[in-house]
Amino acid sequence: MIKQLFKSDYEERKRQYEEELKDLRSEDEIPIFVCTLALPNAPCPLHIYEPRYRLMLRRAIETGSRQFGMCMYSERTQYRFTEYGCMLEIRSYQFSRDGRAIVTSVGGRRFKVLKSSTKDGYNVAKVEWVRDER
Repeated sequence: MIKQLFKSDYEERKRQYEEELKDLRSEDEIPIFVCTLALPNAPCPLHIYEPRYRLMLRRAIETGSRQFGMCMYSERTQYRFTEYGCMLEIRSYQFSRDGRAIVTSVGGRRFKVLKSSTKDGYNVAKVEWVRDER
């Protein structure tokens, strides 16, 4: 109905949405979920209920990356979260009627935060990937 009655508005919003997704797909900045310690190859089940993190999760799913960074809260850094974190790969998710999400994820690559900012309420960061020495 909206497509038919408000065709030009619908097309404009669709164009804006596609541009947003294109910007989000860039790997220059990754979304950061400030919560708990995550480790490579370790499962990390999450219950996401804050609106800012629900938006972050939805964007990670819609862009197809199915990933976001996890850092612990810390007052010792300028970012208000730890300098090092771990990427989480979303394995499965289930949304409830009120928008909360139960997420099954597993830790992936580790990173160091180089620069941080916010986007729509949640943190995003430019990162450098950590390489482990054997």
